[in-house]
Amino acid sequence: MDSTAVMGKRIGAYIIDAILGTVVSIGTFWAVKDSVETGVDLCGIEGSPTLCFYANGTTHFADGSNATTVFLASFGAWLFFGWIIQGLTGGTPGKLALGLRVVDQRTGQLAGLGKCLGRTLMWIVDGQPLGLPLVALITGASTKGHRRVGDMVAKTFVVDKSQVGNVPHVPGLTDPAGGVPGGYTPPPPGDWAPPAAAAPPVPAAPAATVADIPGTSSDGIDAPKWDAERGEYIQWDKQNQVWMRYDDATSQWTPLS
Repeated sequence: MDSTAVMGKRIGAYIIDAILGTVVSIGTFWAVKDSVETGVDLCGIEGSPTLCFYANGTTHFADGSNATTVFLASFGAWLFFGWIIQGLTGGTPGKLALGLRVVDQRTGQLAGLGKCLGRTLMWIVDGQPLGLPLVALITGASTKGHRRVGDMVAKTFVVDKSQVGNVPHVPGLTDPAGGVPGGYTPPPPGDWAPPAAAAPPVPAAPAATVADIPGTSSDGIDAPKWDAERGEYIQWDKQNQVWMRYDDATSQWTPLS
């Protein structure tokens, strides 16, 4: 199941956010506007203010610093919804209302402020043409993971809130054949081979006591014995009537001290 298949809710969330943004813009315009009783609609004539509204014989308009205030309020609301609220809670007001969250595509955790800033700024592309978000709609509907351009840049997915914390499952994107969630596919083994099994330890030579050595037919130069306490080979030299030890450093038999 594709956990990002929530385009219907995303469109609904966008509409809610757009309504809230419009309310902020209209509210700010109404707070700073100038009004003139004209009797006729002057908003459509050449040279009229861009922000202009005519009703009941009165032209309401905002120009100069007042128009800038309206623009900044609208931009601030858009940035506040898309970056701050979404970065802290996982969703814009619209997404929160409809149970959607923005998550990191590799971990499934909430995307956070950094990624939400990136995907919000990319509305510069997704909101084309001229503020009508056709780019966002087309890419969101046609790409694996339903990612608009902002999601591709920020590496995020939009999922149902119940999926937060789960690595998103997107066939063909996060779960390639032979791969693992997140799109990573382990490299082929190449020349690598598992290390050879260690050779079994050679049993230590049996310990010998003095009673085992003197006076037997196997004693002598050709019958060394392993002395476990000393950790070395010893033998009885019949000719010299002395115990000898084998010195690993010199590879010679020397009298046992």
